[in-house]
Amino acid sequence: MNRTVLIGSIFLVLLCAGCLDQGSNESDSKSASTEKLTAAIISPHAGDILSTGQNYKFEGRVTGGQAPYTYSWSSSINGPISSDLSFSKKGSGLSPGEHILILKATDSTGESTQASVIIRVM
Repeated sequence: MNRTVLIGSIFLVLLCAGCLDQGSNESDSKSASTEKLTAAIISPHAGDILSTGQNYKFEGRVTGGQAPYTYSWSSSINGPISSDLSFSKKGSGLSPGEHILILKATDSTGESTQASVIIRVM
């Protein structure tokens, strides 16, 4: 009978030790799944020249952080442009000159990041 109690106790200790390890792995996998928040401007490309008469696609990409995200596009000349991740805009919607386009993304925790490109509007 003492031998049965000893074996049962060892089994219980091993079982609980496995439970504790599982909990810590779960916590590690949660923190590992939260990647650093990053933003990229897919289009227009750096150095692009936009003509005032044409329609252009502005497209960004955001990864990492915690969804949902908010977006803010702005121009060094015209100020705020859009709050969408991707949108179309006529070149005539931007003043002629050299623009620094900035895409700023903020995640649900308040962390933010930005990307920028320089384009010219003629």
